Amino acid sequence: MLKSFLLDIAHEFGAQRAYKQVHFVGRGGFKECFHIIDVFGKEYALKIIDNRGSNLIRLEREMMILSSCNTPLISKLYEFGTFVDNSSIAYPFSIEEYLDGGTLEQKINLGISREFIISLASDLTYGLSYIKKLNIVHRDIKPANILFRKNSDTPVLIDFGIARDLNKSSLTPTWHLSGPGTPFFASPEQLNNEKNIIDWRTDQFSLGLVIGFCLFQKHPFEGVGGLDAISAVAERKKCSKDFIDKVSALGFDCIIRMLEPWPHRRYQNPEELISSLKNLG
Repeated sequence: MLKSFLLDIAHEFGAQRAYKQVHFVGRGGFKECFHIIDVFGKEYALKIIDNRGSNLIRLEREMMILSSCNTPLISKLYEFGTFVDNSSIAYPFSIEEYLDGGTLEQKINLGISREFIISLASDLTYGLSYIKKLNIVHRDIKPANILFRKNSDTPVLIDFGIARDLNKSSLTPTWHLSGPGTPFFASPEQLNNEKNIIDWRTDQFSLGLVIGFCLFQKHPFEGVGGLDAISAVAERKKCSKDFIDKVSALGFDCIIRMLEPWPHRRYQNPEELISSLKNLG
């Protein structure tokens, strides 16, 4: 079970703001999430960052990206700022929408239908289309970052902590062997830190991996050429023949194009992909 290192800070924050309840939810990197309830019974997600190890420039960009988004497909940001505790230590924080319908990870474990997967893929592509218009690339599309509201099957994309704003200079050093992302759900250009070809098609590749995992609970590149899945993607191999045969049998041929090793061979715009997904229904 994950341990909170910032629980006392969260309780102090809650006391100052007169929140009725503060409960630890989870931790990722230098960020911890808490479920908070105000005096009116309204629920929120409080995220507190331990700035002794976090990248504050990247954090600021994440908050600016979230504040510019207004769609039900992306978690809502209500407030961000800096909280100073009783020891005069400053902690960046954000108050965001509390999503209590679980993660895609949890839904996969419980079992999901073909219809659910088609709807999920379509909704997430609409989400990618939305952030593409803002010149944003999420770079961390994975089941753990896809949540749901209570009693809803509409996915909500969270965690823009490593998102790339193409309107601004890159924060990733060119000499890094690989770029930011979760390797298991990353594209070849991320794994090889090819910053010059990062765009919405990078997220498209990750979404293709997610859909493939939803269908078969295994990585589409598993067992390719005797390599592990991540190495196969990094070396720009094709999907395994077993995966291609299975998705074709289910009519999901669009995933094969989404998972092309080079971006210019994937869908060039979200509308084209959305049209292909609609044909699955």
